[in-house]
Amino acid sequence: MGVATDSQFHVLAVDDSINDRKMIERLLKVSSFQVRLSTPDEVEVNLTITDYCMPGMTGYDLLKSNRLL
Repeated sequence: MGVATDSQFHVLAVDDSINDRKMIERLLKVSSFQVRLSTPDEVEVNLTITDYCMPGMTGYDLLKSNRLL
């Protein structure tokens, strides 16, 4: 992951439901957060919000696999 290029707080939202991801995006944008709905390549993520129960992988497994824990 690269270094943040600006001073904004970046949130990565991971959920198997598009409706839930869009709701998270709308709620956080009102607070001036930058929300990513996919894995960023060049932006440092400050917070990851993930669904625990997703098909094929839990949110916990996702965080472990990306060494975010």
